[in-house]
Amino acid sequence: MLQESTLEFLRQLARHNDRDWFQAHKKEYKAAKSDFDQFVDQLIATLAAEDQDLLGLQAKDCVFRIYRDVRFSKNKQPYKPNFGASITSGGRKSIVPGYYIHLQPGEQSFIGGGMYRPPAPLLKAVRQEIDYNQSTFEAILNDPVFVATYGSIQGDQLVRAPKGYDIDHPAIAWLKYKDIIAMKKVGDTTWTKEGAVQEIAQSLLVMKPLKNFLQAPLADEEVKEALQQKA
Repeated sequence: MLQESTLEFLRQLARHNDRDWFQAHKKEYKAAKSDFDQFVDQLIATLAAEDQDLLGLQAKDCVFRIYRDVRFSKNKQPYKPNFGASITSGGRKSIVPGYYIHLQPGEQSFIGGGMYRPPAPLLKAVRQEIDYNQSTFEAILNDPVFVATYGSIQGDQLVRAPKGYDIDHPAIAWLKYKDIIAMKKVGDTTWTKEGAVQEIAQSLLVMKPLKNFLQAPLADEEVKEALQQKA
């Protein structure tokens, strides 16, 4: 579980998002960051017991920096009022679909995963996977435990059919997605209670079949080559 002081630091940061305040409270930041990193390490270990794709992964590979890049943003606040981690093979810089946790007090926390803003070759390959295996994809999304945990998938969608597909394709509702994300809100008190790691891991593992489906095209050599050329 997380310490309440970690959530309190983020609450105060949201109110005092400037460099002077942050520098004056650097000690509290380091303590909160360490607490979150330990939580992520425990979560990875729990997930890896069921998902061997995560073996060898560490918090330092997954946790995002708290510092914002404000160069091209209208929002000039220098810090994120949250801690986040992308838990997937390769860590936070990877394009591999995986799990995500987002800690932001004020009932703004969530967990989930999937693929967010994937490179074009991966998105194209996932659409083909949905085209070829529509029944499998829909069975994952219609699983009662998945529905109870996440509802349905989310993500930006095209207005028209993607290139290569007809508008009356039987899977057109899924093929229009540009991101495929599952997300569940998590209340503030969940993070700080006994068994928090196990509870969050259990919810994340519900989406393991979706994660595996989205990852499947990455085994194709043509997809690998296209992604290398894109990089």
